[in-house]
Amino acid sequence: MTDQRYNILIIGNLHSHPSSQVFLQKFSGLVHQFAHELYIIGGDYVQQTSNVHQLCPYKRFSKFDIYHFVVSQIVTLIYILKNLKEFKKIDIVIVLGNAILIAGLFKIMKKPIILYRGGSPYLALQSRLKKRLYYIFVEKCLLELANVIVVESNASIEFQKLEGYRDKVIVLSQYVEDVFFNKIFKKSKTLAYIGSFTYIKGVDILINAFGCLVPKLKKMGFKFIFYGDGEYKEEIKKYAEQYKIVISTEKWIPHSVLPRVFETLGFIILPSRGEGIPNIVLEGMASCVVPIATAVGGIVEILEDQVNGYIVMNLDEKTLCHTILDAISTDPKSLLKMRYNGYKKVFSEFRVEAAIHRYKKLFNIVSNVKTQK
Repeated sequence: MTDQRYNILIIGNLHSHPSSQVFLQKFSGLVHQFAHELYIIGGDYVQQTSNVHQLCPYKRFSKFDIYHFVVSQIVTLIYILKNLKEFKKIDIVIVLGNAILIAGLFKIMKKPIILYRGGSPYLALQSRLKKRLYYIFVEKCLLELANVIVVESNASIEFQKLEGYRDKVIVLSQYVEDVFFNKIFKKSKTLAYIGSFTYIKGVDILINAFGCLVPKLKKMGFKFIFYGDGEYKEEIKKYAEQYKIVISTEKWIPHSVLPRVFETLGFIILPSRGEGIPNIVLEGMASCVVPIATAVGGIVEILEDQVNGYIVMNLDEKTLCHTILDAISTDPKSLLKMRYNGYKKVFSEFRVEAAIHRYKKLFNIVSNVKTQK
């Protein structure tokens, strides 16, 4: 617990999604340590308590589109203006998503704004034009509004094009719950992808790599499991039906069940096009699962190739296939050492106590911004 307490508003994702909900639950649990009253606006659910209040004045939606993006914010703005007396009590605003209109209102109210950027939202858009428009009209505006911009790694500053905002940027990583720390040095022949089946996560490249992977996995007695949902779901199902011996699919895993799932895995794959420091990789390392991930964002700051995991240097199907095959062909003694190195890395740097200490510094900085207005 901490001494200084604030009335904090978190503006989360406007739409609901299983992965962002897990993040919001973890993040709000951390921020709650510093809150007198904690308010959360967004489509994802969190557990409410006597001083944790969830507000969703619009009808929840599960897929992002321009109509819902605008309407949900207008409805929320009307709600805030009707209850302006209560919202004037807010000390600090934290923006997790892209609610530019809501953030703008609190800027007009002269509230200090923390913009949290775990990844680059506009990278999820496949169209170059859409990326450009999103960056100009949403992302850049949010960057200008923010008093402080939080990223998860030093590498994310360049990756997310934040060089022009270095004076605002603070590097703060997330944490791994104690339940994930499990020194079971397993010899499982199961690989898994856990998360959204989306373009930003590189799932299309993983699918294309199966032509190279499947014969080798089958020959060596390995299995590959997809846990999650998303735009590539049908393609994955097609491959799973074609290669039943090797590939299978499962639904989203409740976060509470994830530690038990990790106990059954040998390797976790993340062929992402954009990341901060991905929780799924940290949680896997804490559970002694060997990660195989692309060299994007903060991944290069937590993984050392063939020391505590494997780094996919180029995101193409050939490189991904060869890296996975190199990993599963590694001798057991070397894999055992990698598992321990990964566990040790996360245990020493990403436990909740360290995160609380880092966020205490953040809120002290933001509190000074508020005082100096």
